[in-house]
Amino acid sequence: MWPVTSDPAPVPPAARVAAVALVAVALRLLDDVVDREVDRATGRPNWAEGLGAAATAYALAALATAAALSARDTLSLFWAGYAWGMAHDGTARLPLGLTARQETALALVLSLATVGLAHTLGAVALVGSIQLLDDWLDLRTDRELVAPGAVPRNWAGRLGRMEAFLLGVALGLAAAARDPLQAVTAWAVAALFMARSARRGGHPLAPGPGGGPPE
Repeated sequence: MWPVTSDPAPVPPAARVAAVALVAVALRLLDDVVDREVDRATGRPNWAEGLGAAATAYALAALATAAALSARDTLSLFWAGYAWGMAHDGTARLPLGLTARQETALALVLSLATVGLAHTLGAVALVGSIQLLDDWLDLRTDRELVAPGAVPRNWAGRLGRMEAFLLGVALGLAAAARDPLQAVTAWAVAALFMARSARRGGHPLAPGPGGGPPE
């Protein structure tokens, strides 16, 4: 039967909200685990830094709990997050021997096989909207971390700041039109992370010494 994943019964909205929130937390922790050394060197906020070796365990626990609550939400969002994360690195060779681009394709194939086309596209749009707008916020800081003229590892740097913003908004609206509960929950959690990072100096919109955004 295709797709192979289905929840045993209609999932209550509260369970779906909890599942989506837990997946968002897990993806953020796993991303910070991967970026911990770079963030430490550049002084950027990193949630995994304070948790140390427990960060991965907490992320896996969050994913397991989310899957128990709503398997379809968990798998679709996890594979979408994996695909977007790998897409940054293009032809870089990864530990499995595949390029990042190939791992992106593999993640999408696994998502299609487990949750189907509609859920895959919706999750890719939702995670993409968060990724693009987060990169839009990060662009000024990211440009300061690379050599002059170099393109930072940032979608807004690659696509253009306005283009990334508009595409992020469009993807967010598409995701919200398909599944409002999933989109609103994921964006609420993402906004909390972004706000917390801004207070800790992680975004260019963080208040400067005078209390307003730095110029």
